[in-house]
Amino acid sequence: MYQLAETPRTEEHGLSGSRLRIALTTLIVALLGPALSQAVSAPESLRFGICEREGPRLVGVKPIRPGKGVHAPTKLRNVGPSYPELPARTRGSGMWMGEVLLDTKGKVSHVWAIREVQFTPPFSTFNQAIVDAIQQWEFEPLIVKAKPMPVCMTVTVNIDWQ
Repeated sequence: MYQLAETPRTEEHGLSGSRLRIALTTLIVALLGPALSQAVSAPESLRFGICEREGPRLVGVKPIRPGKGVHAPTKLRNVGPSYPELPARTRGSGMWMGEVLLDTKGKVSHVWAIREVQFTPPFSTFNQAIVDAIQQWEFEPLIVKAKPMPVCMTVTVNIDWQ
């Protein structure tokens, strides 16, 4: 993430209030523009909250999201991705982020990618390897008021492959 230094006083640079606001806005758009345009142009199915919207239809009851007194279930089985071999001169890094729906038994029912790792040239098989691994994870069932409940969780996988 970018960190901006403290803004110098306007008198030192001869910028008046409106010119300073325009300069700062231009700087912010330049720094955040790609992320903002990606978030705005992403299809609805790739934004946060799909698990809560789709969960009742998929598991028959509204899932719970950990937080505010509800602890995330403990992972019992972790499976790491089996990444495919990258083609020569392929470069990529970033973070894969997604939402996971756990059923009442703690099994991963569905995985939705929100943000995928970007490669040059594009290489979608890599992101599918992450989804395939997550689908094999297992968790303790989440018990609320003596009843097992489905759970929506956000998961991330950091990648730096150069």
